[in-house]
Amino acid sequence: MHDDTTTTPLPAVEAEPTDDATTDPLGDRTPQRPLRHAAPQRPVAGAVRTARTLCMSVFDRWRCGLEDGHGGLHTATEVGATTSWNDAVAGRMLREL
Repeated sequence: MHDDTTTTPLPAVEAEPTDDATTDPLGDRTPQRPLRHAAPQRPVAGAVRTARTLCMSVFDRWRCGLEDGHGGLHTATEVGATTSWNDAVAGRMLREL
């Protein structure tokens, strides 16, 4: 059994000051706690990325999604479909062929 008479009382805690003019984005006039200093952001390891240079070849409404300077056919990939073409039709419309 625990005897509550031997416990040390907790010190009184004063409420933090609030700004009554502070409102939330929805317009509620409920006082909010002011923002504290944000913790510094650490860089994520391996987050350095190099700029990707895409091939500039287009055919009708498709653009090649491969790296610039690739060999072979140009290829555009969309959801559930892939289109390939060679340099002879690059820059042309499908109806012209």
